[in-house]
This record gives sequence, C-alpha cells and structure tokens, in this order.
Amino acid sequence: MFKKMFKKIAVVACVASLAVGTIAVANAGSYNAEFGAFFNDPSEATDDDGGWLNLGDAAKTTFTDDGSVATITVELAEERSFEGSYAAILTDYPFDEEDLPDAKLISIKLDGKEYKPTTQYLNQEGLNDKDGNAGLRINICNHWNSDITEQPLDLEDIKDVKFKKVEVSFSLKSADAAAESSSSSAESSTGTDTATKTGDSTMVAVLAVVALLSLAFP
Repeated sequence: MFKKMFKKIAVVACVASLAVGTIAVANAGSYNAEFGAFFNDPSEATDDDGGWLNLGDAAKTTFTDDGSVATITVELAEERSFEGSYAAILTDYPFDEEDLPDAKLISIKLDGKEYKPTTQYLNQEGLNDKDGNAGLRINICNHWNSDITEQPLDLEDIKDVKFKKVEVSFSLKSADAAAESSSSSAESSTGTDTATKTGDSTMVAVLAVVALLSLAFP
C-alpha cells in the first residue's frame, strides 16, 4: 500500500513541477529583434550597398522578456569590418522611459572572438511596437547620436578587425519582473520567508496540485 501511495505522490510532484514551469514560460511575452550595422564598403565588394548590408532574416530573431539570453548569428557573404559609426539591436518591445526594462547587450563575437560592452544605452529608436510606436533599441555603438557620451562598445576601436561571422547576444527582463526579482533577492538576504508569497502562477499551480491529490487519494 505504501509503495502505491509513494508512486502517486511522486507522480503528483512531477506533474506539479511541470505545471509551474509551463505557467512561468506562458507568462513571458514574446517580441521581435533585428540586428543592424553600418559596415565598410571595400572597392572589391560584389554589391553596391554603401555599407548598409541587407542581412535578411538571418539578422532577425524572437526573444522573451524573462531575461533569457537571445543570440543573432549572421554569416556574411564576404569578409567585412565595421565602418565604426553604428550598430544596434532593434526591438519592438514597448519603450517607457520611466519604466525601462533590464535590457542588456551581453557581447558581440566576430569570427568567434568575443567583445564585451563597457556600458549600456537604451533609447526609443527600435522597431514599431504593436501600437505603431518606435520600440526599444539596445545600442551597440552610435556616433551619430550626440546623446550617447560613452559608447557601449566603441566600434572605432575595432574597425580594422575583419570577419565573416557576427554573433550578437542580448537579454531583456521586463521592469516588473526585474523589480520582483530584486525584491525577492532583498527579502531572501534579510532572512524573510519568501515561501509564503504567492502570485497568480503559484496559486494556479497549488490548485492543480490539490486537484491531483484528490485524484490520487480518492
């Protein structure tokens, strides 16, 4: 009898953990991002783009606002370098200057060599969001924007580096999620019992567990 009971409890626990994980993922919003940059335009180039390469769908991706790292990988048809003035990640994440998300440029890899930013700069020059407003831009470098006093990654310093593969990694956590995470960390560090706190996801999971228990032990 105890073996059967243990098996039922194990099944309930497993299903409950899956339910919590599924709910957490479902609560994260999905958004679009696109990498763009001004490249050098060598005289032997096979196209006439003036440095604005059409990177196509390879430069686009989707991401979630739960802080997960997203990476855009672009393989160039021929070896290039950055001209030095501009590169950015454009997103359709709604921009709110008074409630900015925890958005970060994590790194750029050029043919596998990693370059990390020294600072971050966000502004409203991204893709149009669902309301038709310019969304959030995670700047990599923009010497044409006089408001940027310190470039996140100054491409002038690496404009002699030639490459054919670009990997750009970034993350974004919504302002609400970032605040909740910060609050939970602070409470945990002061010894506060955070286990008693319940949000919508937790309550749904608890109800699911109760229902499963009722089925397991009629």
